[in-house]
Amino acid sequence: MPCLRPELAPRKLGECYKIKPDFIKAWKKWRAQITKLDCSAFWVQCGHRQTREGLKNLLQIMLGNDNTLSSATCHWIELHIYHLLFFKPFTMVSAYFFLLNWLHIN
Repeated sequence: MPCLRPELAPRKLGECYKIKPDFIKAWKKWRAQITKLDCSAFWVQCGHRQTREGLKNLLQIMLGNDNTLSSATCHWIELHIYHLLFFKPFTMVSAYFFLLNWLHIN
């Protein structure tokens, strides 16, 4: 999954983009690839039901399906963090985490 940040730590997987237009282009390409995989014939060939359902749920979470995400999380904070990281990738996420931490301590 593409990330909007200057660089990635050594030996970490992923693609980093420094500017917003490049990130948006890569993010759209990544989502198109995930959607293509979700609609592929692989799922017909996969004979193990639990594996097939688990992988399809994982793809739906990566695509941002609210229903799948809600059923896969156990706490509201998980939903909130997911929302900040994936639905609002251009906001100052660290500022939100700082605020949440401050509210929790005080």
